[in-house]
Amino acid sequence: MSCPDASASHANTGLILPGGGARAAYQVGVLKAIASLHGKRHSNPFPILAGTSAGAINATSL
Repeated sequence: MSCPDASASHANTGLILPGGGARAAYQVGVLKAIASLHGKRHSNPFPILAGTSAGAINATSL
């Protein structure tokens, strides 16, 4: 069994946002923290986004 290249494992990092009212409210705070850590306003650091219900609505904000 071989070990995959560590640099390749970060090439397609995705963000998955589940649905649900309480989860969606929590996600807003987490997304704001990610944005502040990323340092760029209106910039999406994830090449892959997936979301259901309220999570999909939050994903559109990125």
